[in-house]
Amino acid sequence: MISHLRYAKALFELSKENSSIENWLLQMKEAESVLSNEDVIELLDSPQVPEKVKFDGVKTLFTNIDILIRNLVFLMIRNGDVSKFNLVIDEFNKLVDTHMGITRVQITTVEKISSQQINDIKQKLLDVFNVSKIEISEHFDDNIIGGIVIRVGDKVIDASSRTKIGNMKEFLIKGSV
Repeated sequence: MISHLRYAKALFELSKENSSIENWLLQMKEAESVLSNEDVIELLDSPQVPEKVKFDGVKTLFTNIDILIRNLVFLMIRNGDVSKFNLVIDEFNKLVDTHMGITRVQITTVEKISSQQINDIKQKLLDVFNVSKIEISEHFDDNIIGGIVIRVGDKVIDASSRTKIGNMKEFLIKGSV
């Protein structure tokens, strides 16, 4: 198993044992904001900086972070994996979503769609994917020309004008079947 997956799984299991999943989600976001700084990562990854200095820095930066999360960061520093912290957070979030029955959906359109349209899409996706809860994030992209692209995990429903035009172009170039 890849290291960031192991870290995320261990962290998730600890958060469940401590009945503090939601609280840890917030703390992980706070830790991520610190560890997304390239200078901080460079310092924590540097073999020239003594481990004690790194650990003291983490203690100072993470005063409001649960000791178990800090210990994870210490372990990642010791193992040379601290630069993968963002991957740990991504995996941790996926585990939490699965645990809470949340399916994340990304909708891409050219312009904002109405809340009624979003609710209609959400209802249809709840039925199609047989899930209990959907969280939708909207993205905008002029390159799709029109229509909509829906991403659910590794599945893509592409009803964009760009794709339809591309398919039509390919059909016209190849000729009729």
